[in-house]
This record gives sequence, C-alpha cells and structure tokens, in this order.
Amino acid sequence: MTAAVGIGGGWAVASVRDAGEFRALAAEWDDLADRCATATPFQRSGWLQAWWDHYGHGASLHVVTVRRDGRLVAGAALAVRRVAGVRVLGPVGGGLSDITEFLVDESVRPEAVRHLARSVLLEPGWQVVELPEVRGDGVAAAVAGHWRGAVSVASSVCLEVPFGSVEALLAGTEGRSRKRLRTRIRKVRATGVEYVPAGPGTTVTTAAGVATLLDLHARQWEGRGGNPEHLTPRYAAMLTEALDVLVPAGAAHLDLYRVDGVDVAAMLLLVGPRAVYAYLLGISPTLRDGGDGAAMTLSRSLDVVEQRERVALDMLRGAESYKRRWQTVDVPHRRVLLSRRRSPAGASYVAAVRVRAALRDRVRDRAPELHARLGATVRALRADGAGSAARTLLDRRPPGSGAPTT
Repeated sequence: MTAAVGIGGGWAVASVRDAGEFRALAAEWDDLADRCATATPFQRSGWLQAWWDHYGHGASLHVVTVRRDGRLVAGAALAVRRVAGVRVLGPVGGGLSDITEFLVDESVRPEAVRHLARSVLLEPGWQVVELPEVRGDGVAAAVAGHWRGAVSVASSVCLEVPFGSVEALLAGTEGRSRKRLRTRIRKVRATGVEYVPAGPGTTVTTAAGVATLLDLHARQWEGRGGNPEHLTPRYAAMLTEALDVLVPAGAAHLDLYRVDGVDVAAMLLLVGPRAVYAYLLGISPTLRDGGDGAAMTLSRSLDVVEQRERVALDMLRGAESYKRRWQTVDVPHRRVLLSRRRSPAGASYVAAVRVRAALRDRVRDRAPELHARLGATVRALRADGAGSAARTLLDRRPPGSGAPTT
C-alpha cells in the first residue's frame, strides 16, 4: 500500500497495490458497501478477490481508498491491463461484472466523490481510464463527472422488473398475457418443484451447486452459442470461491430447482441494497422446450425480491425480447473513457472506441438483426477467440431467439 496522504480536514487517500493487503481490507470494504446506496454484489470483496485470484494474471492492482478520520468512506477497485498495446485502468471484475460502480459512504458523498475522482486520476501507469458499464445514478458516474475531457458512449441495457411479487407483476400485465402467465405459473407450482439452496451451511456444497448450475447452463445453450467462458474450469473455480463468501453474507442465493429428485433448473441471484440481480441461469432442455422454465425461475426470483424487501429484479445485461414480456423497464449503461494528457496512444484508443460506437449505432438503427449478431460475435471473440466468433457470426438463428438466460 502506498503511504496514506493527508489532504486536510481529517481526509486521507491511499492506494493498495498488493492483493494480500486488499484481502485484509475485506471487512472494512464490505462495511462501506453496506453504506453505499448504489453498491451491487459485484463490488463486494468476495466477488472482487475471487475474480482477481482467477483473472488478475497480467494486470497490476490499483485499489484507491479515501478515509475520513481513519474510517474508510470511499473506494474504487481498479487494475491496469494492456489492451491493444495501451495501458488501460479499468474495474476489477472485468467482463464478468455486469455493473461498474465505486463505493462511497452516503453521509459524506459529495466530498468523498471529489477526493476519489482526483485520486483515481493520480494513479500511475495508465494511459486510458475505461469504465465499461456505468449507470447514471451511481458513484462511478459522479466520479467521472469530475473528469475534464471524459467521453462516454452507449454500452449495455439492463431490464428491470420493478415489482416485489408475482401478483404485482401479473396485475400490471395485459389481460391475455396475464392469463397465459398465470396458467404457466400455476402449472409450474403444481409440479411440486422443490427449491434446494446450495452453499455453506446447506446440504449442497457450493462446488456441487456451481457444477449443477453450469452443467444445466451448458445443456441449455448447447449448439446455440452462449458465453464460452462460462464453461471453463477457471470460471467455475472463481464462482465457487466468490459464493463461499457471498452466500453466508446474504449477498447471493444459489438455488437448485428439483422435481421428483431431478435438478431441472438452477439460478444464481445476487442481492444488493436495492435490487436482486439474476446473474446466471441453467434450465434443462426438457423444461425449456415445455416453455415453463422462465415462469419457474421468475416466480422464485420475485419471491426472493419480496422476502429481502428489495424494489426490483434486475435481469442484467441484454435487452432480449423474451425479457420484455415481464413488464420491464430499461436501465441504460454508459461506457466512460478518459485519456491521459499528452498520451497519443490513449487518445487514439478513445477515438477508436467512439468510431466503433458510432458505426454500431448506425448499424443498429438500419439493420437491427445484423447489429445483434455482430455484438454476439464480438463477445464470442473476446471470450473464446476467432473460432467461436466465426460460429456465432455464421449462425443463422436470430440473436436472442433462444431460451431465456442471464
């Protein structure tokens, strides 16, 4: 850790560069997350440290901290990694975290945001700051608002179900659709589905629960694309390590859906201060083909929203048509970038991102199916190389036309 630098009025900033030192901050870090209204489980120490253990190779850690009178009141978990030859400072969690956010104590938010914004810019070793999935009402957006010269382009869209129960959802659904949804939910509940939790303190270990989830997820997507990274041993190990911490803390639910002793579905829900996040889903092809998988998992997910007294079920990245049938609202994300002054490479990187975004928007408006296919192809290229990208590009199935997934 760099030595804390006092900046007057009881404020001090520092930077953690060692993974062990960051791990030692876990209790303080999660206490801060509990005091931040816009925090998500992607910013909790268990998730960040598990990601760093399995995906941090080749990057350098830069965790910026702000304290007031010795108490941690703001933090940003970042890392520098080379991308196309450019040193990019981005969030720990990378592409596996659907929301980019920083943490701040709400009681001192304005001053803490200002100090955090300046401290991030003072970190050494970067040419570009890149925050890929920023929400407009979050701390990261407020921090970026202090950066002169920062630019942003459209990123992902998340869909939220802003209801606390199945009945509330059905009440807001039009007549014919409401009848169809009621029939499906009644049919699912009549099967006698059993919700079996997995994780520490349950009858199913975290490792076994993750293995079942990923097996069902792989079967659901077999021959239809999907994210190849979800099928790797590294991802399974990362998820297991993270859930061993998040489940006991109440920040995650991993449920197996069992009918007549057979696991037919599995869902990983992450729990934040305001919302429940549907992170990953696996559905047996037999259940998927019957059309009841979505009703089963949605019903259970909204039950968790109601039990935990949260205000929304967030389906995270992707505005696929199957999600919109659940009376969702759009939550847009922005990709925020800032190049360091007198860095031609950084400026070129930002310019290239802006050009690609403009082309993407034009294609989206004029050829939406092609836009969706190209987006899926880029994700496959980043996750698993040219072979996977080529298969995705040549797949004639309309993107997003398959079974629900998260």
